[in-house]
Amino acid sequence: MTCQKIRLFCISMLALPTGMFAQLKFSLQEARAYALEHSYSIKDKQLELEKAKKTITETAALGLPQISAEARHQYNAQIPQTPLPAILLPNPPEGVDFVLVQFGVPHQSIYGLQASQLIFDGSYIVALMATRVFKDLARNDVNISKVEVIDNITRSYGSVVMTKELIQILEDNLKVLQKIYSDNRKLYDEGFIEEQDVDQLDILVNTVSTQLDNTRRQLDVAMMLLKLQMGISLDENIELTDGLEAFETIDANAYNLLSKPYDLLQDYEYRGILLQEQAARLQLKRYQMSYLPSVTAFATHQQNAFGNEFKMFDFNQFWVPVTIFGAGVNWNIFTGFDRYAKTSKARLDLLRVQNAKRQVEDSKAVEYNRTKNEFEFALSNLRVRRKNLNTAFRVREKTLFKYREGVAGSFDLTQAENQLIEAQSSYVQAMTLLVNSYSALNKILGNYNN
Repeated sequence: MTCQKIRLFCISMLALPTGMFAQLKFSLQEARAYALEHSYSIKDKQLELEKAKKTITETAALGLPQISAEARHQYNAQIPQTPLPAILLPNPPEGVDFVLVQFGVPHQSIYGLQASQLIFDGSYIVALMATRVFKDLARNDVNISKVEVIDNITRSYGSVVMTKELIQILEDNLKVLQKIYSDNRKLYDEGFIEEQDVDQLDILVNTVSTQLDNTRRQLDVAMMLLKLQMGISLDENIELTDGLEAFETIDANAYNLLSKPYDLLQDYEYRGILLQEQAARLQLKRYQMSYLPSVTAFATHQQNAFGNEFKMFDFNQFWVPVTIFGAGVNWNIFTGFDRYAKTSKARLDLLRVQNAKRQVEDSKAVEYNRTKNEFEFALSNLRVRRKNLNTAFRVREKTLFKYREGVAGSFDLTQAENQLIEAQSSYVQAMTLLVNSYSALNKILGNYNN
């Protein structure tokens, strides 16, 4: 490649839009909005909803006029013969009682048009109503999937943020410990302190370093899970713009959330069981309607041509018209107890759904109280962990000061550092518990945007 071509290539690359190389960035709300549009589970439920809409059209078509056309040619290789009494002939042969007479011609062409219309069918009317309930069920499944996605994104986003916070804490602690270890190593080499003091710090540095490596691996897994739930390729690099501050407001808004009344009808899973009950009622009604007759009207028109030669496409010859109008009633009076059995099964299915509805009502009440209690515990637990963290940080700072002044030993410093690391980890775990319980309570209360 010549220098001129290289220069042109570089200029063209610089001229490309910077957005082509920009990293995808998401706040918590943006991550939710993206997932609602690209989540695999939501896409699947939306396709199911479209399928349900087509089912309505398919069922409705049964009650619309049905029109068909036919074009048919028939060749009679052997023309049927009919026996006639010989006495009917002008000159009947002697000794013969019957003679065979051919009625028909070798070729027959038919063009026809048929139309039919369902006038009344109780089962059809109920089936059409049931398909609309089926569509509502599919739409409700989409909403359930959206609620699940919002809940999962909130939890996964929070998990990534908390894991990053823990990594930052461990990195800061590790820097402090490595500095102390380096200084003590020099003091030991000069004979001012014992080897045991250096070894204690070495163990602590290795422990924190191992925790840091493991936490970084946990961050990779948490980020992969978040991208999977958002519908983003696992190879894509994304950046989360919200940090710990996005979740620290939960404590301040806790009262409003806890004081909101519980409304079972806001729960999409309960709405789903109500739709299932409606569908079961319609199924029972459908079989009950099968005891009634069905009424159908029809019309048929044909043009027939007959001859000794094939002239199906000769429209100049005489075509014999045949036109029929009619109506029919079909009534299955006795079906060997088949309808009775199907009706009984449908009635039992309705009872089962009603029993499941009562179970859902009770289980949702239990779930609400459990989720509320978990959120209240997470709030109090976070406040305690935050207080412990501040206390552990002050203890570590005082112990570190005493250690540098020679008043405290390495064992005291190691104990204070371990307490601080435990308090920091407990605080991050408490924040994670708070985020999860907060999302679960919003979900059952119908606060799908929080």
